[in-house]
Amino acid sequence: MTDNPPSQAAPKAVLALSSQVARGSVGLRAVGFSIERLGVPVWKVPTIWMPWHPGHAKTLGLPPRAPTDEKVFADSLDALVNSPVIGEVGTVLTGYFASSAQVEAACNAIDRMREGNPDLRVVVDPVSADSHGSYVPSEVIAALREKLLPRADLATPNRFEAAMFAGADPAEDNTALLEIARSLPVKTCIITSAFGLMRDSTGVLLADETSALLVEHGMVPGAPYGTGDLFAALIVARQALGMSLETAMQKAASSVLEIVARSVKAGSSELLLAREQASLVSPMAMVQARPLGALRRRA
Repeated sequence: MTDNPPSQAAPKAVLALSSQVARGSVGLRAVGFSIERLGVPVWKVPTIWMPWHPGHAKTLGLPPRAPTDEKVFADSLDALVNSPVIGEVGTVLTGYFASSAQVEAACNAIDRMREGNPDLRVVVDPVSADSHGSYVPSEVIAALREKLLPRADLATPNRFEAAMFAGADPAEDNTALLEIARSLPVKTCIITSAFGLMRDSTGVLLADETSALLVEHGMVPGAPYGTGDLFAALIVARQALGMSLETAMQKAASSVLEIVARSVKAGSSELLLAREQASLVSPMAMVQARPLGALRRRA
């Protein structure tokens, strides 16, 4: 059983566009498993295939990459959009893109889906950068910023991606992060890797035009790859089940914290989603929510 509010209608499906790996819990592997575990159907279209996350190059070797052919990707989306079952989809969730042409195909599909369903929800996790800088081509960054983000109802960048899309210097506190979030071409933004108020903490910062909320928790060193994918997926799933964005964010942060902590404790280099799947449904880890107005700089 879950603690989601009861719903008379079955949740609509999520159309997820992102990377696919054979091993690990990143991209569509994290997205598909976590959303379906919460009882929401997922349609998956890969943008690229790899044996494992490139971050494991030192231990597993640099993985070969097989981007989905741009025409095949666009034709696949066309087939789905033109099908008589496209009305089953209520949310589009995007992650990693291998080319700007893929971003454009996604935008075209979103526009056509919204013609038939004005209530279609679009969540963009703009997977493109980390503390070391961008790891996607500049044309992908431009397409995400200029074409996809303006179509999104919600974006979930990390703080490095947010600054990059805003053309700003890296933020040093949450006040700067809030300014960056509100400068992005999207109505609502959740910035991951925000600054926690407590020592050795981290958080996620929700910002729209009028309000902001920080959800923070203790930092777990050595977190495996895929936390951003998992976080975005859990928010999408919870909202598909009728939960408010604020509550969905807190639940997602609690699940991610719990799974990361247990995966690290087990010495795993991957998120142990299958073994710790109870944490997806009913997380127990404590997180703290604070309105931005209550924030102060850390000492």
